[in-house]
Amino acid sequence: MDHLSGNACRRGGLGSPRRSGARPADEHCRHNGLGVRVHFTGFFSEAVVRLESVKGNELKGTLLERQSDTVYLLPSERTPVIAVLTSDTSVVMGKPQEIAVGVVVQLGGTIDANHVLQTNQVVILTGYVRVSQKQGDSP
Repeated sequence: MDHLSGNACRRGGLGSPRRSGARPADEHCRHNGLGVRVHFTGFFSEAVVRLESVKGNELKGTLLERQSDTVYLLPSERTPVIAVLTSDTSVVMGKPQEIAVGVVVQLGGTIDANHVLQTNQVVILTGYVRVSQKQGDSP
C-alpha cells in the first residue's frame, strides 16, 4: 500500500521547493485525486490532517481536503498520513499536549525515504476549522 504519509501540501502549492538547487515545484509535484499537490522525498511539505492515532512521537491520520479557510472535507476515499515529531518540532499554534486523537492539525516537514513526514511544525486547527463529511457543506 502506498501511503501518502504527509506528502501533500495545501491546494495551490507552496511555491518553490525549499531544497537548494531544486527545480521549480511543478517538476517535483503531482496532483493526487483530491486536487492536492504531492511532493517527493526530501522536500518541505504541509498537510492538514485529522489525527486517528498518537503513539509517542508517531502520528497517524487522514488527509483532509480544503473547501475554504474554515472548512475541510473528510474525503470518502481516505488518504493515510504518517508523521513523526522530531526534536526540531515546534507547535506554533496551540500546545503540545493538545496533539491527540480527533484533533485537526496542519503538519509541516520533510518526507523521508520511507514516505514518513519528519515533522518540524505543528499547527493545531481544531476550534478554527470544521470538518465536513460531504462536499459543499456550508460553514
